[in-house]
Amino acid sequence: MRQHVYVERCERSLAHAALAAGGETRLQLDLGAKVSPGQTEEQRLLPKRPRAAAPPPTGSAWLHSLLQLRRHLAENIQIPATLDVYGTAARTISMPLPDQAFTITGGCNCGSVRYRIAVPSLADRPPAFTLGADTDRPGAPRVPHVVSCHCSDCRAASGQPSMAAIVAAAHMVTVSALSLSAEDAAAQAITGRVVDKPTSEGEVAAADASPSRPAYVPAVDVLRPGAPRSHGTTLRFFHAYMCDGEVASRSFCVRCGGPVAFHYRPKAEWLGATWFRPPHGWDDVVDVLLGTVDAHVLDRDDWLAVEHELFWKEALGWVKRERVSGTRGVSRHPEGALGQVEAALDG
Repeated sequence: MRQHVYVERCERSLAHAALAAGGETRLQLDLGAKVSPGQTEEQRLLPKRPRAAAPPPTGSAWLHSLLQLRRHLAENIQIPATLDVYGTAARTISMPLPDQAFTITGGCNCGSVRYRIAVPSLADRPPAFTLGADTDRPGAPRVPHVVSCHCSDCRAASGQPSMAAIVAAAHMVTVSALSLSAEDAAAQAITGRVVDKPTSEGEVAAADASPSRPAYVPAVDVLRPGAPRSHGTTLRFFHAYMCDGEVASRSFCVRCGGPVAFHYRPKAEWLGATWFRPPHGWDDVVDVLLGTVDAHVLDRDDWLAVEHELFWKEALGWVKRERVSGTRGVSRHPEGALGQVEAALDG
């Protein structure tokens, strides 16, 4: 169930092993063991590493070791038959989400907007809609899944180098949005949360049971411009590249300014006809921003770790370096004071 974590660690270990051996080649780890000259972009981005004092193993020796590990991974962790050692190939990794049905809860920073994502059991989760002919392949990614998007629009909308989000079929998502009071509507600055951030499922249930909390309604009825339940609430919407709220819009809470989700109806002309397959029985998708998930859910094992990085070609150079080699040499502070230094670690 935590397979993706071990795969990521193994991939990084493989990359570092290749560099430590002086590897200037790109490796494709399959049972045929093809080695072709030339660097990948990720290799170029990796910082230069000093040679070890001991003589490095010969190319054939470390390649043999990598192939043995690759065979073990293929047999025990279920990764594709062909995998670029730097992860540049599209990876099909088992979902970190548990197989059983469960609910993800979260909301905006002030608590005016709350949501639930009812994740069905694995057998009932629809396949992702950008897999092309692989849609029905056993082990293919399903919805929901967690992505990090590096496109410039998501970068600007989230205020982060990349936007992490849960990609969910809209029918899995329900939303409760409070009305915007006249006082808050007129205020230039708003202070205080409407609801304290919950730290447990019990606190979530108690907050939802409050008489002031509106009923949860389907996301398509509230998380898009003109939706019948969006009027008069704290939700507002923005679309940067399509002036059509029916097709794509980003939602945020006007009271706290916190972004909440991205609603869209995927089309082949956006995603590429080769890869796109219309969703089965549903049209709307809601990408819920990962940072809005309640902390006790977000930090539960590795359920919500990022599985896919989208628009990698648009990722910032230093972000690519961090993804490949880690935040090398960055000081880590237990809290907010720079004088309190926990460690300066490589990786």
